[in-house]
Amino acid sequence: MIMRRSHTEEPDPNVPRPAELVRVPVTLLLDPYVIAGIVHLPPEVARFSDAWETVLADPRIFIPVTDATITSQSGNIEMHTSFIHVRKAEVKAAFPSEAPGPH
Repeated sequence: MIMRRSHTEEPDPNVPRPAELVRVPVTLLLDPYVIAGIVHLPPEVARFSDAWETVLADPRIFIPVTDATITSQSGNIEMHTSFIHVRKAEVKAAFPSEAPGPH
């Protein structure tokens, strides 16, 4: 039997921890869906426009969204999920919104 020593990586001090992030309610317009949910951003982002620029400047391809409600633009389909990754390239517009949640 071979024993390996596990190596724990030190957290990157430049990456905010979940407790350090601010919950920002947003509505994202995609084609053909609308997603209302929460994005988690660094606290130094004070205004929504700054927040959205921060999200877009994030090098990740996907935006993590929690507490999301996904609705078709026709309003015929609606579903709720606690977590979804939204591809940034698919977002046509973003708006501040009320805190989302199941209806």
